[in-house]
Amino acid sequence: GLLCVWRVVKDGPRALRQLQSERTLCAHTAKITSLHVSQPYMMIVSGSDDCTVILWDLSSLVFVRQLPEFPSPVSAVYVNDLTGEIATAAGVTLAVWSINGDCLAVVNTSQLPSDFILSLTGCTFSDWLEANWYVSGHQSGAVKVWKMVHCSEDVVPTKMTGNLTGGLNLGDEVPEYRLVLHKVLKFHKHPVTALHLTSDLKQLLSGDSGGHLVSWMLPDESLKSSINQG
Repeated sequence: GLLCVWRVVKDGPRALRQLQSERTLCAHTAKITSLHVSQPYMMIVSGSDDCTVILWDLSSLVFVRQLPEFPSPVSAVYVNDLTGEIATAAGVTLAVWSINGDCLAVVNTSQLPSDFILSLTGCTFSDWLEANWYVSGHQSGAVKVWKMVHCSEDVVPTKMTGNLTGGLNLGDEVPEYRLVLHKVLKFHKHPVTALHLTSDLKQLLSGDSGGHLVSWMLPDESLKSSINQG
């Protein structure tokens, strides 16, 4: 449950670089399962088996805030370095949060309770994008692409929206956006444990627990054209 921050130091011009312990951050009560560092927002986000996600300040290395407790252990976190949005995965629940800790969108990603989300990534190249995109990798081997749209938009909801809060205790807060399933990519026969989307949106990499790495080539303007077509 400890978060250890290390600094790279070099004693002299010819000396080897070494790792020096900078600080140990304590707040989680169980093992840390996911971690993301966002330098543009000077933020560390950590997820744990104790069903919590904590935001830390990267410059002062202090606790900032804890997101509302999740219904199950947290398996993946991702920070959009362009918008500051934080994506979290706990069980089959995918949620997107603002940097201030407000829940922007939440969705139940699977009708199978055991089809946990194991990996997350998103799109940070949005000079022309009118919507944010997130990708989730699942226990079943499925890779799912999600489009985040404002609730005022006339978009046909998917069958996987579940309830509005995905089991999260948000009080009176109602998410302003929805996560709409855009596409399901099927190839993996093992749980998808790693994802990476290139900044030009032309390639998605997915890796599974069986040791397979798959490169998905995204058609030019595919995401842009899908937005224009609604």
